[in-house]
Amino acid sequence: MISSQTAPMLVRARFATTIAYVVQGFSLAILVTHTPAIMRQLDLSDGELALLLVLVPVVAAGGSVIAGLLAPRLGSKTVLRFFGPIVPLSVVVVGFSSDIGLTVFALVVFGVALGVSDAAMNMQATSVQHGYGRPIISSCYAWLTLASILGALLSSGEAVLEVPLGAFFLSCAAVVVPVQVFVGRYLTTDVATEMREEPATVPWGPVILIGLGLMCASAVDSAATNWSAAFMVNDMGASEAIAALGFAVYSFALLLGQVFVDRLDARFGPVALVRTGAALGIAAVLVIAIAPTQDAALFGFALLGLSVSPMLPLAYTAGASHDPDRSGRAIARINVFYYVGLLLGAPSIGLIAEASSMRMGFALIVAGPIVILALARAFRAPRL
Repeated sequence: MISSQTAPMLVRARFATTIAYVVQGFSLAILVTHTPAIMRQLDLSDGELALLLVLVPVVAAGGSVIAGLLAPRLGSKTVLRFFGPIVPLSVVVVGFSSDIGLTVFALVVFGVALGVSDAAMNMQATSVQHGYGRPIISSCYAWLTLASILGALLSSGEAVLEVPLGAFFLSCAAVVVPVQVFVGRYLTTDVATEMREEPATVPWGPVILIGLGLMCASAVDSAATNWSAAFMVNDMGASEAIAALGFAVYSFALLLGQVFVDRLDARFGPVALVRTGAALGIAAVLVIAIAPTQDAALFGFALLGLSVSPMLPLAYTAGASHDPDRSGRAIARINVFYYVGLLLGAPSIGLIAEASSMRMGFALIVAGPIVILALARAFRAPRL
């Protein structure tokens, strides 16, 4: 039960945390949807662009490690307030850069800030959730997904209007950075671990099991977001307009699932949700792999979005339950697995597609939800 004294503070903390998710999703969306423009601006080959794209999740994984070192000492509030605004500001530098060296530097800064902020905002969300005494973290992910969709739509409009890349990124940052800085004061304050006489130990075993499940989920998510359009064109014979629906239905289903995950978690528990999501994921990738029509393939991508929707919030909630001090160390460790999954998902589909077919690539990622199904019990968390 939330007391009348703490309720306003928790509401403000939840709002500030949600803004962090919104800025994260929006910033990443406007960057990745402009990779062709960045490629032209720097005159990059396909291989050079691929290296730049791989660089971000690699560095972001390192950022998660940094968050695990800083948060117990400084608190996740301080960490997020510092690194959060760096994410959209580094995107601005990428937009104005015509030098490959400066772009690489900006992407490294972006990746580090992304990884640190990602871990810190999940620490904040689980802390606020603990205060509420009921699941709320999935609503934060729903806002992140909605912000990503909004970012992609704005990027599409910017392309039609032919707004210069740097000016577009700067205008976006001019809106989101002041808001994030202002609401940052309302983030929940956690006590630094080093201030405690005997900080509790965070066990590696459960964290690794949860992390492996999250890695498989992020690999499936990466495969769907990066290859859905190409699959629709190359294997299903769809037009580019229809192909874009693959990503659209996946994203909408992901958002729809995230809207209801908190309530379903409170009613049925995380293990049942993870098992259901994994079973849906197995069915989804098989539907995609054997789809006889474009409509069937789109249905498969919708199922896949629903299947992935509970995985991230429930993984971080489960991880936080193994961190008695709520220092953020467990979440930072789990977050590394998330970025490893991103590195495994999309490249795996590409390599398999080159050797065989994209249908075979999607068929083989059925291993991801199968592993999640086997690890579902690791997502068990105490009732709030």
